Amino acid sequence: MLIGSADIYLNHRVVRIGSNEVPAAASPLGGAPVAVSDSHIHVAARAQAGLVRVKLWNKIGPVRGAVVFDGEISLADGCIAVGDILNVSSFVQNFGSAGLHRMRVSVDDPGNASRVDVILNPGGSLISLMSVDGHAIPYEWTAGEAAIGRFDELGLVLSSHDLPLGRLSAALKIVLIAHKEGEVGSREYLRNFGIRMVVEWLRWLRDDISEATASEVGRDISVRLRDLSGLESDDNISRLASRVLESLNRV
Repeated sequence: MLIGSADIYLNHRVVRIGSNEVPAAASPLGGAPVAVSDSHIHVAARAQAGLVRVKLWNKIGPVRGAVVFDGEISLADGCIAVGDILNVSSFVQNFGSAGLHRMRVSVDDPGNASRVDVILNPGGSLISLMSVDGHAIPYEWTAGEAAIGRFDELGLVLSSHDLPLGRLSAALKIVLIAHKEGEVGSREYLRNFGIRMVVEWLRWLRDDISEATASEVGRDISVRLRDLSGLESDDNISRLASRVLESLNRV
């Protein structure tokens, strides 16, 4: 699952990932896309040209880009840090126990990365996320088991904002399925919980979408999902998702 994300503007072409303790000496890249020590991974990235986005995942994460590291790193205090080589800016996430942890690091462009995925203790199974016909979510995901919970899957679907129609359609489909699978006494809670996750995702589609606007759209989604009862075809779900996105464009 996504446990953290940081956008970093670099002056030097290296992102440091690993233990919260600053290493005594840097690991020189020497033209390579990555350099590794016992406690740190140094990734070659773009600098002075735009932000570099680093996403941290726990056990479940996307299989995309090129894998530049897959091995064990020692975390001295159970925290993982992401930052620039000069330690001017850094993001620290408390991960768990101190000691060795397996990590898989993937980048979009080896040697000039702008997007970096770090999966902590990645699972050995590959899964595909829920989607509707014609709007597949690209790439597979590594997971510990072949099946994951509905709301874990919903969190993964909503972990990015590319392909908004496909992601929103898949999210609404998951909410409908979770409602149908739930016990009678908990179905409304499950639907409302899923819609709240969708509402928070909608707020990040544009900078000017307020919590009030997104919540109003969420209430409309709730009504329309009830109207879909018994008519939950992929076409109907994607049409609903399309209407939701169009309504936001009119705000």
